[in-house]
Amino acid sequence: MYLGILVLFTNLINSYIDNHESIELWMKFKVDYNRSYETTREEEIRKEIFMDNLRKMLSHNLKQSAGLYSFKFGINQFSDMTFEEFLKINTEPGSRDKSLEQNFNAIVIHDLTSDPSNYTSFDWRDHGAVTSIKNQGYKCGSCYAFASIAAIESHIFLKTGKLLDLSEQEIVDCAQGYFTAGCYGGYEIGALNYIQNNGDITFEESYPYKGIQEKCLRSVNGTDLSKIKITIKQISQPPRENEEELKNALVKYGPIIISIDHLHESFMRYSSGVYHESDCKKQFSHAALLVGYGSENGKDYWLVKNSFGTTWGENGYFRIARNRKNNCEIATEPVIISSED
Repeated sequence: MYLGILVLFTNLINSYIDNHESIELWMKFKVDYNRSYETTREEEIRKEIFMDNLRKMLSHNLKQSAGLYSFKFGINQFSDMTFEEFLKINTEPGSRDKSLEQNFNAIVIHDLTSDPSNYTSFDWRDHGAVTSIKNQGYKCGSCYAFASIAAIESHIFLKTGKLLDLSEQEIVDCAQGYFTAGCYGGYEIGALNYIQNNGDITFEESYPYKGIQEKCLRSVNGTDLSKIKITIKQISQPPRENEEELKNALVKYGPIIISIDHLHESFMRYSSGVYHESDCKKQFSHAALLVGYGSENGKDYWLVKNSFGTTWGENGYFRIARNRKNNCEIATEPVIISSED
């Protein structure tokens, strides 16, 4: 019975791919993501990849409708890329060198007293403490810069009530020597140490994001770019691999930087719902900002601000399973900052 239904679904998907609606989706994708290709052959290859990804999306979403998954796939900026290309972009040399961890001067917090029973759900966006979704681009491994800057922006708001837009490009260009490697990845604690040592960070308007690493530019012709002074008092971590303590810390301290294993086709294609990947490993390939938690249809989730733009995921956010054995290691490497403007 199941095999017959699967064959029927496969035939329906292939029929859909072969008709004009899939071509319209391809044309819309090129417009939405500003894609142009150097040769006709390259465009043909990208179109074939897009159609294969479309088949996988439709197949997964049919299974999701049948209750086999808690999240959907969708078309996004990675839809003309193979999973191998996605992996290459996200696993560039030097991106997450574990040997550097011993050099981090992080203070471990053991006594968190906030009572999570006060909140069945929580979202720092409801308190105005989260800046808008940004896009690191699909050719620059700068998630560490975006997660770090997002955390700084949120904590400035918690101190001052002002929501500021700060420069990720400064981190990409200038933070070498702090365990970062421009577009080849890095550690968010290294980016925070860079800001901590300088005592300031440039505004996005003065130092806009380019999506490539360029020469460090903190001044032009001897004139300093517009900056905000920042004192990071403490970089710390709650008890690791403890989701209850992470929930507690989120309410008590504000948005928290998290690192996860995102090197999976399911994350590449994620569109909506509560993400869960049973094959996640204890590796940290992507940094983002934890801003809330809640439950949907009996499924607990974390709410995370990503840096893939608003067309990826749920308007730029993703929800990931909570209380399911620390899925994708979300509670293993959280980073809390305490800052003053």
